[in-house]
Amino acid sequence: MPTKSRSLRQRCIRVIAVAAFLTVSGCHDTTEAESARARWAANQPAAYVFTMKRVCFCGDIRAVVVSVRNGSVESRKYEDTGADVPGTFSALYPAVEGLFAIVNDAVARKAESIQATYDPSRGFPVQIDITNMRNAADDGLSVTVRDFKP
Repeated sequence: MPTKSRSLRQRCIRVIAVAAFLTVSGCHDTTEAESARARWAANQPAAYVFTMKRVCFCGDIRAVVVSVRNGSVESRKYEDTGADVPGTFSALYPAVEGLFAIVNDAVARKAESIQATYDPSRGFPVQIDITNMRNAADDGLSVTVRDFKP
């Protein structure tokens, strides 16, 4: 019995160590991302609207309502005023494909930490958190998507 108990304890310690490593290293689950992208491809409506909030040092952090038709953004309007997002900030508020690109870009750049959560049925990203360099106060990005309507 002691050997069996020790073996189980060692396996548990290894699992905890691996989980801690993945959390600290910010390893992005590419399998989950690929599955989400496949769900999106299978369930992508021709037209949809969602509200997106970016938190970063990019100069524009207000929530924006993004309207998309046939994969192209038709409009980007500030949620609080209904005013159009200026052209200088428009690229910060992409269609869903652009949200996947944000995650892919962070993976390609080997960002310090990449966390993404995807809608369970449609697959689009609902939360993206990226830290490019540990201990840098101004290089992170957080994106939240809510109120998705086909």
